[in-house]
Amino acid sequence: KNYAPWPGLVADPKTATVKMPSNRNQVFHWIFFFGTDNFAWIEENNLKQYGPFKEQMISKYMPQKVTDIKKKTLPAAVEQIEHYIKEKEKNSKFKPYDTSDLEFDRILNEKPVVAKKRKTADKSTSSSTSKKTRNSNDISAEFNDSTLFKTTNDTLNSAAIIDSNFDFNDEVRDEEKKIMDLKAKSVVLDAKNIKPLNKKIGFLGVGKMGAGLVKNLLHSKHDVTIWDRNVERCEQFKEINATVAANPEDLVENTDIIFSCLSEPRVSRQVMYSNCGAKKSLNSSKGYIELSTMSIEVSLDLSGPIKEVGGRYLEAQIQGDISQANEGTVIFVTAGDESLFYEVQSCFQAMGAYSYFISSNIGDACIMNLALQNLKATALVGLAESMSILDRFKLKFNDFLEIFDRSQMQCEFLRSKHQQIMGKKYENQLTLKYLQKDINLTLDVANQIKQPLLVAANTNEILKQAIRKGYSNLDSSAI
Repeated sequence: KNYAPWPGLVADPKTATVKMPSNRNQVFHWIFFFGTDNFAWIEENNLKQYGPFKEQMISKYMPQKVTDIKKKTLPAAVEQIEHYIKEKEKNSKFKPYDTSDLEFDRILNEKPVVAKKRKTADKSTSSSTSKKTRNSNDISAEFNDSTLFKTTNDTLNSAAIIDSNFDFNDEVRDEEKKIMDLKAKSVVLDAKNIKPLNKKIGFLGVGKMGAGLVKNLLHSKHDVTIWDRNVERCEQFKEINATVAANPEDLVENTDIIFSCLSEPRVSRQVMYSNCGAKKSLNSSKGYIELSTMSIEVSLDLSGPIKEVGGRYLEAQIQGDISQANEGTVIFVTAGDESLFYEVQSCFQAMGAYSYFISSNIGDACIMNLALQNLKATALVGLAESMSILDRFKLKFNDFLEIFDRSQMQCEFLRSKHQQIMGKKYENQLTLKYLQKDINLTLDVANQIKQPLLVAANTNEILKQAIRKGYSNLDSSAI
């Protein structure tokens, strides 16, 4: 908007004195600007990290290419953020602004709430209050490390609200802090003897699932360029010969086959269409493979720009969890361009155990995947309810598992979830919030065709209840 990029800090949204814009298609953060000492709500796609982009931005915009008023202010702003970084190292609680004035302004601008009289007494006041508690990690946790000239992420990284009645141990609470050993090669991958594709591979998103997939591509000698909203997350992949792109546009421009593995459909659309998005570098030579779970509508929407320029599009939905992605044993359910499916077989072999081509109709793989996720979620809820009965009657979980293993119901998925519930060791393999997102997508699809899914609807409510209690970022077995 005719302004030079400006050094800022992601501030606590609770201190905001202005209401956040109500644009559902954008995620906003409350930003403090150095130099001008003011605040504003800024769209997420307009933010970059300070460290990695510092030299590029300063050399481009300071001081000769900005207006006179900015000449005076921008150097001062850079000086202030550098001072802040040094002070933050000495004192982790140091803030570049006075929060007391912000709190006063916020209270001043708040509208008084008129309490309504209650018709009847309610004995469950405490329980109803607790249900309204939100998990602070849900405030764009996926973007908490990807801001313009940002130097810290402490304001968006507060711990999840955990139900005090639930007995989590330290290992569970520290699960989010675990770092994957990227240099450790999968034993399964070693036995595959893969001949790498002689093309440049791009990979958008190296989160919990994407990290394992990229690791296996690199260990199988593929030429891989990566990008993630969390720049620090990308840096560690340089140790195993990954190239890091500055943005999705840059990644697509410099690669031939692009894989996209992002947290949710909204993010997939942002990466495609936003400023410096993938769309700007698409052409007829590109192949685009969407790994993110999504609905038919979103998949068709993403395929549009690719087909318009003569490129090839393939949806490849992942069946498997984080550990399987790390081991290279996930299953890919695909639909779309069949020639692209066969061309990237070496990639599928490196990342997974099997790959299936369902049809050329975009959306078919999405529906197949949602049907499988629906079965997975409803079975998990059934297991949890069965174990709650055993718990009430003081029967042994080990006896249940032994009988289960010898029955026709036995399967590795439920067995592993049983062990996690029994031991209260929730190593995050199938994140609760993402499973609930998949069930919600399934219900949306069913609603469009007027197909009742009564069990799925009840399962969704159980998952949402667990999320409200603060288990959002834990494994789904935490239900």
